[in-house]
Amino acid sequence: MAWDNTAYATAAEYRTRNGRVSSDLDSTLNEMLLSVSRVVDRRVGVAPAQFAPQTTVELTFASTGGRLLRLRDEQGRQHFLRTSTAIAIDSERDGTFDGYTSIVLGTDAWVKGYPRNALSYGEPYQSLELLPGVASASPGSWPVCDVKITGNWGWAAIPGGITDRVIGITRELVQVHYGGPVVDDVINAAIEASMGARSLMNLLEQEYRYRLAAFA
Repeated sequence: MAWDNTAYATAAEYRTRNGRVSSDLDSTLNEMLLSVSRVVDRRVGVAPAQFAPQTTVELTFASTGGRLLRLRDEQGRQHFLRTSTAIAIDSERDGTFDGYTSIVLGTDAWVKGYPRNALSYGEPYQSLELLPGVASASPGSWPVCDVKITGNWGWAAIPGGITDRVIGITRELVQVHYGGPVVDDVINAAIEASMGARSLMNLLEQEYRYRLAAFA
């Protein structure tokens, strides 16, 4: 699963927006854009490359019970779900998903993506909601269990605001003649050292952390 290799902007997009014609630095720009993208993920609190469309894979999440299954991993990183073809439950947490093994989001009326209208606004789901009156350990609640989801993850298209910020932050680093190693932790430190880059990152962080917190 090579989600880590997905950048939220390309060198070509960078050049177009900044009036740069020469492609002689594209290799370095692409490395910086990729690293800035991963720093954005970390700062906002999402799993790698979740603001980009990702392929169908199986992911497992731990339910602690309740109406909503939050699609966050053990590190607390948010995952975004667009569609799902299969959902299975392991109530004993013994590695065998033998409970309700063929739940299909959009087909089974008792499980819904949440927020419910997300797809109508071009956004993915952040949680799965279990509706009352279903065959579950507790009606209307997820049991304490592991839930395996086969689905399409990430946003359907990279939000324009994310691409704009990644390009803007990278531009600030280029303008201060950043010449250090293109490593996420070092790039993060360089962003903090640049007033322009730090301001752009803070704006992005505030916007998307607020949107995630609304459904925490």
